[in-house]
Amino acid sequence: MEAGMEKIRLNVIGSDKRMTHLKRLLAPYSDPDGRPVYIYPPNVMVNGDELDKLSPETNAVILYCRGDEKSLRERGLLFANYMDDEDFTLKNAALTAEAALKLIMESTDKGLYDLKILIVGFGRIGAALSGLLYRLGVDIDIATGSSARQAAAFARKVIPISSLDFSGYDIVVSTVPKKIAEDCKIYTFKENAIFIDLAGEQGINMDLARYLSVKADYYPALPAKYSPETAAAAMKDVVLKVLNTLLGAG
Repeated sequence: MEAGMEKIRLNVIGSDKRMTHLKRLLAPYSDPDGRPVYIYPPNVMVNGDELDKLSPETNAVILYCRGDEKSLRERGLLFANYMDDEDFTLKNAALTAEAALKLIMESTDKGLYDLKILIVGFGRIGAALSGLLYRLGVDIDIATGSSARQAAAFARKVIPISSLDFSGYDIVVSTVPKKIAEDCKIYTFKENAIFIDLAGEQGINMDLARYLSVKADYYPALPAKYSPETAAAAMKDVVLKVLNTLLGAG
């Protein structure tokens, strides 16, 4: 921490392996008499209900990934979204892509080179996963509403999200945090196709997909499951960086 920075009492919220490692890594920086700092995992929404459970002190600092800024302001809390840090978001995207690759391999009896894979979205996570599969020599298609030119460097074919047709794919991975297809498009999935949503359960109608024998599910917080120690180290770096900015001597 920076010289001259006030004492802090670090409280790590959550008990998954990533947050357990983070608590250990941050222990040397925590003082029982310091200003309270609460650190939430990336998959937890920090809203009024969540804050009511915590009842944080008025001088508390809240660090989060997903949150309701209105609720935080109403309570007069100092807060920051650590996903605003570009270095951290890139590390998190890379870890999510590695975990998604492991998940793909666990989800099927086929080898990577025998799979028809569609990546939906070409943001940080979509780009990281596409690049990883490309370096492994796996043919993929990418659906994107933008960045088609950049996506073309990794894909066999780039298609608009508005023109999605799932019929040619064994595995579809969505990295888009919103609905990507109307119910009528779900009927184009092959039986026993796999749909992996990395961004949110609202990507498609999961119930309909499962009814049609699509193996569809939402997979939040993959780095916490597949690489918790490395994910915790990345969070430790960004937590200390953000706190230095918020509370440093200047």
